Amino acid sequence: DVCLSLPIGMYNGIQIVEQFRERQCHDKNSNLCDVVRYDTPNVVGIIGAYYSFTTLPLASLFGLHNIPIISADASIPHLSKKSIYNSFFRTTSPDTYTIQALIDTIKYFNWTYIFTVGSDDDYGMTGLMEIKKLALKSNICITGEAYLPLSTIDTENTAFEIAQLIQSHPKAAVILMFN
Repeated sequence: DVCLSLPIGMYNGIQIVEQFRERQCHDKNSNLCDVVRYDTPNVVGIIGAYYSFTTLPLASLFGLHNIPIISADASIPHLSKKSIYNSFFRTTSPDTYTIQALIDTIKYFNWTYIFTVGSDDDYGMTGLMEIKKLALKSNICITGEAYLPLSTIDTENTAFEIAQLIQSHPKAAVILMFN
């Protein structure tokens, strides 16, 4: 359980790796490691974490130890890079497919002016970057963009400010949120 916290997720991930890795250093003053065989079975795989921001570092950590990890909803495209995340397996498609479907829908309805709102994290920023790239290719004008911090003391105030900002862009027929 990562409790929606990167530090907690990494702590738990390191505990799993420490318990089940094949190499362990016995002498803290030595850089030499001996191969150790544990009586307990190796980890077969990890299910979780749910979100991309916690799955990225965990997938990297578990990949170093060849421990498979799957996630129910980690959709950030970076996880498709097998050279980095060699033991990560998808159960959901990358966001690039979702974003393309959103752009196709906007094009279908001939909405040419949109306002974008993303979460103020890697997920939202990466998503809006892809949206901007595809919107430009499709002659869709992004009249404005904003980022919403999640679960902070400023979230409610920022959401109110974003709502006011959206109202100041009357041409925007669609508000596209990626958070």
